[in-house]
Amino acid sequence: LEKGAINVEAYKLRIIDANSKFQTQALATN
Repeated sequence: LEKGAINVEAYKLRIIDANSKFQTQALATN
């Protein structure tokens, strides 16, 4: 993999992680 591709994958994982944390907090709040 090129360095750019690795960065894109890391970025996607960070977005997914942030989304899952947000959803977990939203569920806990409701």
